[in-house]
Amino acid sequence: MVMICSNRAKVLHSAFALFICAFAAVLCILLGSNRYMADCVQQEAQAKDELASLIALGQQLADASDLLTNEVRAYAETEDITHLNNYWTEVLATRQRDAVIQTLENDQLPDEEAALLAQAKRCSDLLIDTETRSMHLILAAAGQNADDFPDGPLHSYVTRVTETPLSGADTALSAAQKRETARQILYDAAYERAKYEIMSPIEQFRQQTSDRLENEVARATVGRHTASEVQIFCLLCSLVLIAAVLWLLMRLYIVPLRRYTDALSSAAADRMRVRVMPCGASEPYRFGQMFNRLRATLERELENRRTAEEQMRQARDEADSANRAKSEFLAQMSHELRTPLGAVTGYLYLLERTPLNAQQKRYCSSMYTSSEALMELINQILDFSKIEAGALTFEAVVFDPTALLHAARRIVETASRGTHKLTLESREGLGSTFRFAMDLALAEPVLESECERLPEMDEEKTVLLVDDSEINLVMECELLRSFGLQVDTAASAGDALRLAEQRVYDLVLLDIRMPDMDGYELAKRLRRLETYRAVPLLALTADAVGGIRERALDAGMNDCITKPVRPDGLYQVLRRYYVPSADRRSVLRILVSESDHHRCGCHCILRTVLPVQEEQGTFRWLSGERCCCLLGILSDCF
Repeated sequence: MVMICSNRAKVLHSAFALFICAFAAVLCILLGSNRYMADCVQQEAQAKDELASLIALGQQLADASDLLTNEVRAYAETEDITHLNNYWTEVLATRQRDAVIQTLENDQLPDEEAALLAQAKRCSDLLIDTETRSMHLILAAAGQNADDFPDGPLHSYVTRVTETPLSGADTALSAAQKRETARQILYDAAYERAKYEIMSPIEQFRQQTSDRLENEVARATVGRHTASEVQIFCLLCSLVLIAAVLWLLMRLYIVPLRRYTDALSSAAADRMRVRVMPCGASEPYRFGQMFNRLRATLERELENRRTAEEQMRQARDEADSANRAKSEFLAQMSHELRTPLGAVTGYLYLLERTPLNAQQKRYCSSMYTSSEALMELINQILDFSKIEAGALTFEAVVFDPTALLHAARRIVETASRGTHKLTLESREGLGSTFRFAMDLALAEPVLESECERLPEMDEEKTVLLVDDSEINLVMECELLRSFGLQVDTAASAGDALRLAEQRVYDLVLLDIRMPDMDGYELAKRLRRLETYRAVPLLALTADAVGGIRERALDAGMNDCITKPVRPDGLYQVLRRYYVPSADRRSVLRILVSESDHHRCGCHCILRTVLPVQEEQGTFRWLSGERCCCLLGILSDCF
C-alpha cells in the first residue's frame, strides 16, 4: 500500500509540474496580450481625445479670425468706439488666436501641419494691417485721436491705430470719402482673398490632423481586436488546463475526502465509533491513518471530560442554590430593615417641620444623622454582597459628603505614610484646622437661579397612596401633604382599586410588596382602566436587589422610588410629573455650617427661594448628610 501511495504521488507531482508549466506559459501570453490591449486602448482614447481637442482648437482659431472681422466691420459701419475697443482687446489682451496657436505648437505637430499654422498666422497678421488702415480712416473722418480717450486701455488702442501712417491719397480724401474707403477695403475682393488665405490653411490643417488621428485610432482599434482574440484563445487554453487539474484533484483528493465526510456524517460518528478507510494520494491516506489514531485518543479524553463536567455541574448547582438563598435573604433583610428605618426618617423630617425649640431641633438633627448613618451602613453591607455577585454599579452624583468624610479620615490616618501634603494650624482654646487638596469634578452651576414650586402650591392635585404598612402609610401621607397635595390612602390593593374606580387621581404611589396583591399586578390592573392609561404610576419598594426597576417599568409603572423615602428625592420625582409654576419667587441667602466632633466641617453658602413672608436670614446646625439632603432639595429649585 505504501508503494502504491508513492507511485501515485510521483504521478501527481509530474502531472502538476506539466500543467504548471503550461499554465505559466498561457499566463505569460495572457498578461502580455492584456498589456498590449491596454496600450492599444490608451492610444485609441488618446487619439480620440487629441482629435477632438485639435478640432476644437481649429474652430477656436477660425472663430478668433471671424471675431476680428466682425468687430472691425461693425466699427466701420457704426463708428461705435466699443467695437474698436473689442477688436484690440482680442488682439492685445485676450490673444485667443495666439493662445490657440501656442497650444497647437506645444503638441509637437508634424512639419506639414505646423507650416499650415504658420501660414495662417502670417496671413492673419497681414489682414490686421488692412483692418488697422480702415479704423484709422474712420478716426480721421471723425476727427478723433488718442487725446479724445485719455483714460483706460482705449487710449493705447487708439494711439496704436493712429501711429500707423496713412498714404498721401488717403490723407487727401474728404471725411465722407474716408468713411466710404474704410468700408470698401473691408468688403472688396482683396479683403475676401486675404480672409480665404487665412481660412484655407486652417481648413487644410484641420483636415490633415483629422486624417492623421483617425488613422491612429484605426491602428489602435485593430491592435485591440488582435489582443482580444489572443486573450480569448488563452482563456480557452486556461479552461482546458484548469479542467485537467480539477479532474486530478477530484480523483486524488476530493473523492477520498468525500468518502471521509460520508463516514463522519453517519450515525456511528455521533457515538464516536466511526473508522475511516485510508485512500487517495499520500496526504489523504496519512490523514485517514491519523484520524483513526486521534479518534481513539479523543474517546479517552471525552470520557474523562464527562466525568469532570458532572462533578462541576454538581458543584455549580450547590453554589447557585447557596447564592439564591443568600440573595433571597438579602432582599428580605433589605425590605425588613428599610421599612421601619424609612418611617423613622420620614417622621423625623415631619417632626422638624413642627414648632420646636433649639434643644429639640438638635435632638432631631442627631437622630436624623444616626438614621442616615445606619442607612449608609446597610447600603455598604448590600454593596459588599453586590461586589461578590459582580453586580455593583457606579454612579456620579453632584456631591457625596459621606465619601468625602471617609476620604478625609483616610488622609488623616495615613498622612504620615503618604506622599500628599497636609498642613495643620492649631490654637489653644480655638481649635485645629487641617488643610489638604482633593481633585473633585466640577458640578453644574446651581447658584443665582429661581425656584420652580410644585404646581400643587397653585392648584390642587390628588394622589392615591397605597401601602400595607400603617406607619409608613401615615408618614408618606404627611410628606405628600406637606408638598401641598391632596392625598387619599389605601392599605391594600383591593382598596386601591375601589378608590381608583370611584375617582381619577393625578398620580398613584403604590407599594411593591402587599399581602393580597403585589404592586406589579395592581399596576397592570390600573392600566386596564381607560381613565388610568396616562396617569403616572410610581412604585415604592424597600428592596435593594437588582431588577426591581425593570420589573416595575415592564408592569406599566413610570418610575420607582426606593425606601426609605427621602423628602428631597420624593420632591424631585414629583417634579417630573407636574409642570412647575414660576409665580412666586424671592431670593434668600442661607449660611449652612457644621461643627460636629464626629465629622469634618462642611461649609456651604446656598442661595434658594422661599416665600416672601419668610425671614431674611437663618442659621442651622446640620450634619454632613443633612447638608447634602438640603443641597439636593434647594438645587431642585434652580
